[in-house]
Amino acid sequence: MYPSEIFGKRILISPLNWGMGHVSRCIPLIKKLKSQNNQIFIASSEDQRIVFESYFETDIIYILHEGYPFRFKGHGNFILDMLINLKELKKRHKSELIEVRNIIEKHGIDIVVSDHRYGFRSEKCISIFMTHQLQLPLPWYFIGGQYWHKKQVSKFDIQWIVDDEIQRLAGKLSNNLGFPNAFFIGHLSRFNQVFTEIKKEFRGVLIFSGPSEYYQVLINRFKKQLISGDIDLIIGNEQACDMWKSFSYKTKFHLSTDWKSTDKILIRSKKIFGYFGYTSLMDIQYLKCEIDFIACPGQLEQLYLQKKS
Repeated sequence: MYPSEIFGKRILISPLNWGMGHVSRCIPLIKKLKSQNNQIFIASSEDQRIVFESYFETDIIYILHEGYPFRFKGHGNFILDMLINLKELKKRHKSELIEVRNIIEKHGIDIVVSDHRYGFRSEKCISIFMTHQLQLPLPWYFIGGQYWHKKQVSKFDIQWIVDDEIQRLAGKLSNNLGFPNAFFIGHLSRFNQVFTEIKKEFRGVLIFSGPSEYYQVLINRFKKQLISGDIDLIIGNEQACDMWKSFSYKTKFHLSTDWKSTDKILIRSKKIFGYFGYTSLMDIQYLKCEIDFIACPGQLEQLYLQKKS
């Protein structure tokens, strides 16, 4: 089953809350499903809902849904951070299974789409797991984590691989090993209708994304470009704005809470600087601009993608 084959259904979608890239790539998917006469229900946090509402003003039913608890220690060790949070993550996984069942019964849901949320599924309807990581970028000595991941993903009826089977941006991460109901659904970007002839007005844009604990890493890494003026605009949240106020660099700042206005900036940027998220790789294909991306400390996926590129 591909997204293009779904018509006239009641679909419940929820993106993972670890990074707004999951929200971003759900936007084109929701547009596609809405165009096929499907009723869309989005289970999300308040922050995620604000973004979705800027793209979908009507015909969407929102359900407040708690994210997965996770805190970065700021030491660049993602696996250790995961282990520290493991108890709370397991607790949330169990409660989410119950919540999804209740939502399905209340709203008569036909299909559940989980963007990499292991507990967002139900046996009461078709459950789809959406990811670009059928294989996690774990070292060999964490083979148990890989096994657990495959076991959880296999509990879904269908897996949607967010990658192109020929043009593989995710590399080995999207390898289909042992998933008979997995389908490549292509690259998902909210910029898929951008016209490349748009005038590039910004010389360079630095995007503050990822855990705030690693914002200083971005500043240190791109200090030279900030001083030279190769970066003439910074995009970020209120915390990033507070850091920007202490700068002596001649850069402007744009608050990232308004995604629609941020989109207008990105499509007019000659070069984008920032962390190396997978969603960013998909977006760049449509933005047609230069990039200078770095991996967030400890993020094994980003480290792999950086090495692969």
